Amino acid sequence: MRPVGAPDMSDPAPEVAVKVVVDRSKCISLAVCETVVAVFELDEDAELIVHDELVAGTDPDQLRVAIQSCPVKALSLDD
Repeated sequence: MRPVGAPDMSDPAPEVAVKVVVDRSKCISLAVCETVVAVFELDEDAELIVHDELVAGTDPDQLRVAIQSCPVKALSLDD
């Protein structure tokens, strides 16, 4: 039995909702981010798609690497 007010360590940590923001005025569709994590994809018109449903399950460190890898700094996190 755990003390009153103590966290239940058997429950997984809640996922923090983050949103990847694409600055479309900067993005030049090099797809460097796409090579780092699968949440990014270029469509047939070479426009970047962020698969929001995959962001929550992605390793946060890998997501940061992908965002930082953008050579024109068109990606950011909004949490």
